Amino acid sequence: MFLAPTFALNYGLSFAALTAAIMHVILFHRKEIWYQFKNSRDQEPDIHLRLMKNYKEAPEWWYGALFLISIAFGLASVLGYDSQLPWWAFFVSVIIAVVFVLPTCIILGITNVTLSLNVLSPFLAGFMIPGKPIGVMVFKVFSTITLGQA
Repeated sequence: MFLAPTFALNYGLSFAALTAAIMHVILFHRKEIWYQFKNSRDQEPDIHLRLMKNYKEAPEWWYGALFLISIAFGLASVLGYDSQLPWWAFFVSVIIAVVFVLPTCIILGITNVTLSLNVLSPFLAGFMIPGKPIGVMVFKVFSTITLGQA
């Protein structure tokens, strides 16, 4: 397949940026992430936390229920229609998005550069479910939009 140089460069830099984002977060922010994870319940109240205390807190189970309902609707749409996407590939697409949430959000917060899975996800889906272009696009939609909304 003929690729224009700018298109090939876009693909190469997208793969490099996603890999670099994961490595950057592991090398430079792992201690901060671990510290925040451990101390998130007992942190000193800053201005944002004090302002948010004015609102009633949502129960933890709401988030779990919303997650399960969303997964159920996504799986139902994949299995209920001729999407060419196997059930296991749906879960792989969501897992890929979840893995990239923290690195891409940290990069976005530091640099204001948005990284997306729109190059990586169809590449992986093409290897996992060859010969099923609609399934590849559904895989891309679930992974890219899940990450974009997160």
